[in-house]
Amino acid sequence: MKEKSVFRTFTDEHHVDIDLRLKDKDGTTIASSLRFNLRETILKELDAGNYTLNIRYFGASAVEFCETFYLEIAIAPLWYIPPTLCPAPPAPATVTIMNNLSKNVRASN
Repeated sequence: MKEKSVFRTFTDEHHVDIDLRLKDKDGTTIASSLRFNLRETILKELDAGNYTLNIRYFGASAVEFCETFYLEIAIAPLWYIPPTLCPAPPAPATVTIMNNLSKNVRASN
């Protein structure tokens, strides 16, 4: 990748046992999903550089012909991610609630 990006990989619930590991250029695992019969997902903000997604297949609990799993991989530059996907918490409302709680606690003491 040439610039800071968001990496996402996802598998739906599946019968096949796989592990997902995201590794940096040195081969160090920086994120992983090691589940069985459940959704697997990795979501990671990455600096520019080279990365490897390692998919390790273990088989299935009861082997059937042509076992498959759905795998989705997405990479997008950080600047491309719309702010509506990761909205900031409503700070003014939170401050108002905390101020009201604080007043009520002082009044009850």
